[in-house]
Amino acid sequence: THRLTALHVAAEEGCAPLVELLLRCDAAVHADGREFDENGMRGVDRWDADGKTPLLMAVCSGQPDVAKILLDASADLFFERKGRTLLSNACQYGHDAVARLLLERAAHREEAEGKEPGSLMLNHKNVDHNTKDTPQLCINIAARYGHIGTIRLLLEHKIDLAWELTNDRYTTSLHRA
Repeated sequence: THRLTALHVAAEEGCAPLVELLLRCDAAVHADGREFDENGMRGVDRWDADGKTPLLMAVCSGQPDVAKILLDASADLFFERKGRTLLSNACQYGHDAVARLLLERAAHREEAEGKEPGSLMLNHKNVDHNTKDTPQLCINIAARYGHIGTIRLLLEHKIDLAWELTNDRYTTSLHRA
């Protein structure tokens, strides 16, 4: 079974009205109609067979309106799959509007929780520090793919051009560019 739900498809395709309808009606957003899947995930955070959530699909396909709807429905802002965060996926594909949304949501939570700016993106429990998927690495990812607007956005959010250990050698975003 693919465990792909209507919510996954609507999110990836950017069909905001359908995403809203599915969430509002709490229609069978799960493939089998259960409130929680076998991993304890609710519909908005339900994984498909590849471990992708509707929010990850919206992020990777550059759907900021859908991403906002899903975040408003309490989708996990700090979801991580295979050591990669939502932000690093947005940066890889150059989806600036999605990256901006993720950064703004994290900043809002930091402010509400009285935390230092950038602390949630840097230190959240889901960030895999073994794979170095941090906001600094997001700049390296954006540089590797030539996404200048994304780099500009990250710098506007005070993410520095820190050195990163990559393949046993130190590199900066300038090396990647």
